[in-house]
Amino acid sequence: MEDIQLNILVGILLFIIITVFVTRFFVKRKVKRMMMAMSDEQRTDSLPEQGSDEVLAKHPLTFVELNASSEMAEAEQLRESLITRARLLFRRAFRYDIVAGFGYLLIPIIIGGGDLLEDGIDIVLPFLFLSVVRYLAFRQQFRAHLSGPGGCLQPIYTTWLEIAKPKWRPFIAAIAIALALGKAYTNLVDYQEIRLGLSWVMAAAFHMWLIYRLMESLRNEANLKLLILRVFGINETAEFTFEGLLTYWQHFGSFFTVVDPSFLGSQKRQQNRLIPLLVATFFAFIFLTVAFEGVVEANPVLFYFLVLVVTLLGAVAYVVLSMRQIDRGFVRSQADLRERLQRLEKRPRKLDLTFKSLPTMCYDNTWRMAVLEFINSSEVILMDLRGYSDERKGCEYEVDLLLDTVPIQRIVFLVDAPGLPQVQKLILERWEWLRTTSPNLDQGPTEALIYVSSKKNKEDIQGIMDILMDAAIRTGAKSVG
Repeated sequence: MEDIQLNILVGILLFIIITVFVTRFFVKRKVKRMMMAMSDEQRTDSLPEQGSDEVLAKHPLTFVELNASSEMAEAEQLRESLITRARLLFRRAFRYDIVAGFGYLLIPIIIGGGDLLEDGIDIVLPFLFLSVVRYLAFRQQFRAHLSGPGGCLQPIYTTWLEIAKPKWRPFIAAIAIALALGKAYTNLVDYQEIRLGLSWVMAAAFHMWLIYRLMESLRNEANLKLLILRVFGINETAEFTFEGLLTYWQHFGSFFTVVDPSFLGSQKRQQNRLIPLLVATFFAFIFLTVAFEGVVEANPVLFYFLVLVVTLLGAVAYVVLSMRQIDRGFVRSQADLRERLQRLEKRPRKLDLTFKSLPTMCYDNTWRMAVLEFINSSEVILMDLRGYSDERKGCEYEVDLLLDTVPIQRIVFLVDAPGLPQVQKLILERWEWLRTTSPNLDQGPTEALIYVSSKKNKEDIQGIMDILMDAAIRTGAKSVG
């Protein structure tokens, strides 16, 4: 019997793995197809054509080339002030967690008359332990490049302390609240323990109130919104940007970008659903086998048939929900996108205290509109031109649009060393003619910031972060166009 159970469990897990990878394939294919289609709700982008209403630039453009070794004292000082602010918030969240943990310990004892060793210690100890480990291990998460022992220990933290990572904080809080409510239910069923049951409800409510109070206090905090435009379809640049740079930027602000298949691959790696699905399936199977042990022994064929049917239905639901998520993710009109931006502006932070972002999938007749809306909503723009070549010239439109609508001080161009001459040529060509409404037209001699990525490591990430933060804070620009 045990061999049969093991074989069925292995078969279910393999089926889930196949389902996840097949779904990813069809999701990518659907995204590619929809990117080439037209939205019925927005038939045109309603944007001026390139070359219309343009005049010769009045002033020359020069380049400031920066890299990981460049001296940027003022930018580094600004970065440290932002990191200090982020750490203070991290510390405040830690204090809230400690208060919530002691709430689970004291409220049932003081109000409910519970016993310390019998009621609550199973919630309090794991919750407080994880909170302390999270605070001690991840206080340095806001800085990309760490020198000395901190840099050596960082990979250990990220590898071996997965469960304590800040991203799991809301899930751990939800588990603690659920356990408390479970204790409340257990005690309320026995009418002799109503007082203790109500005290557990109060402890859970107290924890939820602390979470609400913390999140409400963050609604009006500064949000450095970053727009990322780039050469599409290059997995290496997507990995460096979305799995490197944005891992740290999310502590300081939101980001916007137009999604392509390479971004989806990066997003899947960051939000890996496979492991949680496998773990949940394993424990669900063990739980059902133990809970229905009598059924398993009396009619094992029927039991395992029902388990397989549930697995198949779950797989179908996963595929359907993934496809519907793609449909909902595509921007259908300007009104649709503005509504999403307003929701983000109203509640900019997630429960793990990082900033929400808006990577957006676009139809062929909505992506230009989306770029312009993101320009209007961003403090700073990163134009990632790594991989730009004669075969990949799709980003020329974005460069032209940026120079015509955004003060160049708000733009940071990212290039790799071999592509620097060609990128400089592209920027100068687009600078030569500017629209009459361009904010760059009447500026004096102007400099364009170019970051030359050579190391492609955390030093480069920190260097780019410093320049972007500096540009966002110094310009203080909001809406254009």
